[in-house]
Amino acid sequence: MKFLPLSSTILEYCGAWPSPKYYSGWKKILYDLYTILIVLSVFTFCLSGIIQVCIFTHSIRQFVSNSYMLLTFIAVFFKVLVIVAKRDHLSELFESVQAGLCEAKNEEERRIKNEWDPKSSFRVQGFRTLVMSTVIIGVVSSIKGNAPSRTLQYGGWFPFNHTEGVGYWTAFIYQRVAHDWGTLIGSTTDAVIYGIMMQTCAQLKILKCRLRKIPETIRQYAALSKNENDNYKDAKDTRKWESKIIIDCIKHHLLILQFADICNGIFAIVIFLQFSASGLVVCISVIMLSKLKFMSPAFTYISFYLSCMLSQIFLYCWFGNEVITESSDIYLAIYEMNWPDLSLNTKKDLLIIMARSVYPIEFTSGHVVTLSINSFNAVMKLSYSVYNVIGQRG
Repeated sequence: MKFLPLSSTILEYCGAWPSPKYYSGWKKILYDLYTILIVLSVFTFCLSGIIQVCIFTHSIRQFVSNSYMLLTFIAVFFKVLVIVAKRDHLSELFESVQAGLCEAKNEEERRIKNEWDPKSSFRVQGFRTLVMSTVIIGVVSSIKGNAPSRTLQYGGWFPFNHTEGVGYWTAFIYQRVAHDWGTLIGSTTDAVIYGIMMQTCAQLKILKCRLRKIPETIRQYAALSKNENDNYKDAKDTRKWESKIIIDCIKHHLLILQFADICNGIFAIVIFLQFSASGLVVCISVIMLSKLKFMSPAFTYISFYLSCMLSQIFLYCWFGNEVITESSDIYLAIYEMNWPDLSLNTKKDLLIIMARSVYPIEFTSGHVVTLSINSFNAVMKLSYSVYNVIGQRG
């Protein structure tokens, strides 16, 4: 992933995205075994939590305590599965938007790509920093708050006594490793999805830039052809250049639509699970904060965890909203060009592009909820409603 180098590096170390050096031989076997180990650790973390909630939960208070991390990790488990299963396909997709018609052709287009580069996005980097801070605070909180009392930070069932001795430290270390590795993969998958939406926005802005400049580009080609070819026929050759430029713009638009549609199909179930869990997780976290001592290790950890959840879902909706806005504005780029100078056939082709832009590109949550600022508001309202219900019964 050339435009997501940090994400690919993290996923490589977490066993989810092998680099070419692991493609063959004994290294591939070892890496595949490492991948299986990571997947199993996240799966058993979820299974342990599900058993705890289903069998040993008898009150709202116990449900809140046992499920606040479980709901998030069910979504994380599916993120791990999607990344591992679709990594080759995703690599091909990412390569397709880095070359050919999608490649920046001039300084203005390079500036657009840099503007939408995930590596330089303060929102994405801020989210990464917040997640890493939460992991560190979680480790400190578990060592200071849970280890002395021989309790586990996350609810879970184990087939052995985990309240003392070797059994406790086995369960403690297992939960820490599974949680931290799962958090790294989950948050990095989020960063990949943000990067996909940012790349879609960048390509849409480049396409609009090219559409606005079609008359100017045609004049430049015509002037160059006159200088290089004494037999240049003005009207005929101009129509030929117009046709070539319009065809390239249409192909570029289709590539963007295909890229967004395939990526949305790959991650739809992940986004759906994340949205489904977020409403409950946010309200459960607020309930837990209301019952904890202010500025205690557990209070600080849950506060950062809640911030991560809010930031995560907000960035999904923010970048999804940006994609909708950019894809809806394509017709404006066509209106802004000096289109009366173009031929009749070119104008008809532009009308087709305008007609398609009436239907914006939308990233959806399981084809149920469209990622937008309105969706974020809906999730927050749902969280408040669930908080009222659970709070009254707890």
